Amino acid sequence: MIKIKKIFTDKSVFKRYAKEISSICKKIKAPLVILNSKEDLYIKSQRLDLGKNNVYLTLQRGKILSKCPCSKGSISCGYFVLDTMVGCPFDCSYCYLQIYQNIRATSFYLNLEEKIKKVAQFLSKRKKFMRIGTGEFCDSLTLEDILPQLDILYFYFKKLPFVILELKTKSDNIKSLLNLKPLKNIVVSWSLNPQKIVKEEEKYTASLNKRLKSAYLLQQKGWYVGFHFDPIIYSPDYKDIYLEVIKRLRKFYPKKIAWISLGTLRFPPRTPQVIKERFPDTKILNGEFILSNDNKYRYFRHIRREIYKFMLDNLKMYFKDVPIYLCMETALVWKEVFGFVPDSKYFSNLFSSHFSI
Repeated sequence: MIKIKKIFTDKSVFKRYAKEISSICKKIKAPLVILNSKEDLYIKSQRLDLGKNNVYLTLQRGKILSKCPCSKGSISCGYFVLDTMVGCPFDCSYCYLQIYQNIRATSFYLNLEEKIKKVAQFLSKRKKFMRIGTGEFCDSLTLEDILPQLDILYFYFKKLPFVILELKTKSDNIKSLLNLKPLKNIVVSWSLNPQKIVKEEEKYTASLNKRLKSAYLLQQKGWYVGFHFDPIIYSPDYKDIYLEVIKRLRKFYPKKIAWISLGTLRFPPRTPQVIKERFPDTKILNGEFILSNDNKYRYFRHIRREIYKFMLDNLKMYFKDVPIYLCMETALVWKEVFGFVPDSKYFSNLFSSHFSI
């Protein structure tokens, strides 16, 4: 369980939500700090870790549903992002949020239900298959026990059987899910890495053992689960340590695995400087990288191709009917690994048929 040290909010928000905010503070047992302005929370250095145990109670005033920010020149899988929070109490060395996030707290939206209701109304009229996820700018479950969102999501997406909602996490915080009846259109997924990498590069996250145990418990209860090997981090022994993880997935029932994605380490140009300052002992920058056309540093193409082929060959031994795809990769790499380049309808057909929608 994450321990929240401080709760922040603005004067204007407190006036409107005083009862709700007071209830949250009492439940979490953390002091409330009322700000004159959000600017008081702005980060003035790279010490993002100072905000990992803080929560900022605020309002979502912008668009809550958007297309996944797929890299320029990469094959898009048609994924959409549901913006339910911004920030994460976990502290992974490779996380892109550390160069984008500008406040020392995780932003939690008090008006989430109002926003979700509008999204649900829009989707019900649209009536098209979609995959939507809440884990792009936050961890979907890590604060669920103290700042729950699942009841709201469950209520509205239960009425949208043609929309797949993904809850992506690196936690083992599944208690609320175990108390709910599984829905065919809600997928709980885990980002996976070998325990060696979890320990060295994914600070505060649940161990690999706990992630897999949580996924197994949910699948046994009837939930669809998913797995993301992303980012795969290259090292001389990567085949040994990733093969060990793949073998541990053999106990999962393939028909209740929604998908498995593969993606290698990538980052914008100024990320290495931030990583070196915040994680001086990290080994993730030891590889050879090249600046790609999407203005991100990546492993050389032949290394990515080798990694993907190795992962795909071994995953297909156990999960030949499970959708496996590359995240934010070029058409050329897709062609080299899968032997084809997906067209605009490939992913919607792949996933809708897998879920019989």
